Amino acid sequence: MELIKGISKKLLAVGMCVAIIGGVMPVSNIVPDLSVSVEAAGVEDLTFSRASGYYADEFDLEITGPEGQKIYYTTDSSVPDPASKTTKEYTGAIRIKNLKGTPVVLSNKKVALTFCEDIRDEASKDNFYAFDNDPQKVDRASVIRAITVDGSGNKSKVSTRTYFVGNNYNETYGGCAVMSLVTDPDNLLNPKNGIYVLGEGYDRSHNFNDANFAQRGKEWERPANMEFFDGKDTVEVTQGVGIRIHGGYSRRNQQKSMNIYFRDTYDYGTKNLKGYELIPGTSKYSNIMIRNGGNDADFTKFKDKYIQDEVSFLACDTQKSRPCMVYLNGEYWGLYNLTEKYSDNYYQYKYGVDNNNVVSYKDYDIDEGEDLDPDGRLLEEYRDLANLDMTKAANYKKFTDAVDVDSFIDYNAVEVYIDNGDWWEGCTNIHNHLMWRVVDPSKEEAGNEYADGRWRYSLFDTEFSMGWEGGYSTTGPTIDSLKKHLLGGNSLTQSNTNTGWGGGWGGNSNNGKGDTIFTAAAKNSEFANRYITRVMDLRNGVFEYYRSCNVIAEYVAKYSTLVEKHVERWGWSDIPGTVNTMKYFLYNRQDYVMTMLEANFPSITKSDRVNLVLSTNVVAPKEVKVNDMTLDLSNQWKAIYYKNNKLRVEATDVEGYKFDHWEVVNASVEDSKLASTTITLDKSGSVNIKGVYVDSEGNAPVPTVSPVPTATPIPPATPVPTNTPKPSPTKRPDWNWPNWDRPGMSSPTPKPSNEPQPTTAANSQPTSSPAAATDGPVVSPTIVPSVQPPVATDVPSAGSDTKVYTVKKGVYRILTTNTAELVKSNSKTAKTYTVPATVKIEGKNYKVTAIAKNAFKKHKKLKLIKIKSKNLKLVGKSAFKGVHKNAVVKVPKDVYNKYKKLLKGKGIKTSNIRK
Repeated sequence: MELIKGISKKLLAVGMCVAIIGGVMPVSNIVPDLSVSVEAAGVEDLTFSRASGYYADEFDLEITGPEGQKIYYTTDSSVPDPASKTTKEYTGAIRIKNLKGTPVVLSNKKVALTFCEDIRDEASKDNFYAFDNDPQKVDRASVIRAITVDGSGNKSKVSTRTYFVGNNYNETYGGCAVMSLVTDPDNLLNPKNGIYVLGEGYDRSHNFNDANFAQRGKEWERPANMEFFDGKDTVEVTQGVGIRIHGGYSRRNQQKSMNIYFRDTYDYGTKNLKGYELIPGTSKYSNIMIRNGGNDADFTKFKDKYIQDEVSFLACDTQKSRPCMVYLNGEYWGLYNLTEKYSDNYYQYKYGVDNNNVVSYKDYDIDEGEDLDPDGRLLEEYRDLANLDMTKAANYKKFTDAVDVDSFIDYNAVEVYIDNGDWWEGCTNIHNHLMWRVVDPSKEEAGNEYADGRWRYSLFDTEFSMGWEGGYSTTGPTIDSLKKHLLGGNSLTQSNTNTGWGGGWGGNSNNGKGDTIFTAAAKNSEFANRYITRVMDLRNGVFEYYRSCNVIAEYVAKYSTLVEKHVERWGWSDIPGTVNTMKYFLYNRQDYVMTMLEANFPSITKSDRVNLVLSTNVVAPKEVKVNDMTLDLSNQWKAIYYKNNKLRVEATDVEGYKFDHWEVVNASVEDSKLASTTITLDKSGSVNIKGVYVDSEGNAPVPTVSPVPTATPIPPATPVPTNTPKPSPTKRPDWNWPNWDRPGMSSPTPKPSNEPQPTTAANSQPTSSPAAATDGPVVSPTIVPSVQPPVATDVPSAGSDTKVYTVKKGVYRILTTNTAELVKSNSKTAKTYTVPATVKIEGKNYKVTAIAKNAFKKHKKLKLIKIKSKNLKLVGKSAFKGVHKNAVVKVPKDVYNKYKKLLKGKGIKTSNIRK
């Protein structure tokens, strides 16, 4: 069956998602799918001779049903219908074969690789590229869907099975979980209401907002069948679900994110899961999502997961997730992260509140509980907090009565530290901001602290951060995220007289930018001190550079293996380049974050920094907490805080010893005999804190850990973009905006401050696993680093050669020990030009891996550029701008699709890129 026959190219989706889906569309022209409906009365289920799962060899599948009833089946994921040409009557065993190497179905046509511009002309090739993958490499599974029909024409529900013949998914995907989603293909591809295509609405308007896959709401939810495989040869969970397209800008991707809903109308909701943990640590779900990585979809796939795992100890909500391979209608659709989805049910399951008593606002638009706040009164009351003079105790109490301050502080601390560019003052004033509360506390169980009616905050979509600004950046670590994202370009010492929300006392309006409530709260000394402390917790703890290197290395090890198959399917990934940028950001952020705090909070200066050393007299790994961070004290822990910061310390007994007291030098302790107490850093200078343990006889052993000098950090390589497509931050509600362009690599490399030296640590015992959710990270002690800062092998390092060399018709710059960049052509009158695969500079051959921006400026006579290099990783902005208007670029055949993406928007017509 040719699923896409009759659908114009401009109706096709920007990309499809791989899972095995089997569902029904709740609108007109939707193919019914009884696999997710209540079983028809008087009609029994079918029995299959083999369960869904892996089989080494092909086999004969037998299906049996009630006596006297006919069995009908399909092999193309469509819903069986005796009147359909694709439906067969079962008369004997079905041969289930290995489909590897057979033609793909869902992606057997040319589709838009990414939606970059309006598609005006159906015949235009500019927006349509063949899939990068080789159909022979796409893993396939056999999908059988069957029904029975009795003598009266009554049909049973649809039974769906997925068979992986010759593909041991446990070995192929490195033990990664596999999800199969199956739905009638029309539910995805039908131009009227298929959720995976541009569709008829876009065809009429050429407005991305009208594309089918841009639509939201339950009317764009389609019932489906989900099967889940996790380490066993046969299926572990079979569940009827609903599916919707998820995301913002990433809806344009071929591999789209999808929400998965568990409802009573789909196989009795979550009852069939029987507590099964699709995501480790989470057994209750109202819905989940398979997330393509958002802005990180073509890079590491794990960036958001890494950040959320690391800050899971915070008081704001974070999402648990796990990597998951997805098949869609039997075709491998790539690597996703199976992720918790925020909803009223999420808050019910996690906090024990009534989901019918929960309201949530996303970007100040109602998200859940519209009937509970129909006129937006609760939101208006919340935003009015910005008008309070919170330097006055009574007003600050109004704020703390309305807002869970711990959740508010923690949420804003992590977003600022990582410099999330897709947040406040990203592409819109407010974005990716989610808050929730119980509406009527009197209806909740007494004593539930989360049912107090205060606003709380949920973290999500964090990947547009850590040095990513629409491209790899050296400026990211030194961005004043407080001023940029929260304070509307002001510092707390500045004010204006604009009116509106926050325009009352003290000029908290921020010129209508940023979070005016944060601006008002930050002028309160107690709030400021708590916020500064939490930012420094992140700096000293989970985002400390050397510790982070080791944790990130675990994610790299896991995802590098998983992404190999994904690249075969979708043709792109850049883990090394992105990780290098993340490390560069984390290294340089350590010092700059203190500069940022001191510049914005008048209560602190550089002289208020306090150098802290924390240790115990026994080796006590993971037995001490500071401000909720679990420390690995197999060695001493060094940190920097500020005068008047408060530390909540907590110690527990260890094997053979019990906690006795705290020894504190140059700070005040609330009660040194309590294992859990508060220490106030009320003096400047150095502070030493020691947890003292005693044995069964009351003797305190001599410390077994000796102080180790702080290692001198070595900066990681300067990040440089590789040839990856540039994602843009999402924007609501208007999807059509100019190409996002951020500062690039031309900025000078920021040098880390040496005063004071950043605290360094190595995590010799990494504790954060990328494969499963954890209870929270463990912060490691400060010791000589066991890892060296990264030095990229195929991108310029911080010491890249700035000297240029003229070789024949080109000017080149050495990037690394074996790569070079074409800086410019020095032959402006030439009609043809060849970019070589290698260039010899001072007797040594270098691979040409980059073409600089404006390399062919003022080459109006140049009509043909031949690119011999197959190793291009970077082409600068407007590299070919200035050549003849009809110039053609010829590239090697085997990298044609990749280079077509790479060269798009660089000054040459896409239609003029030839093999």
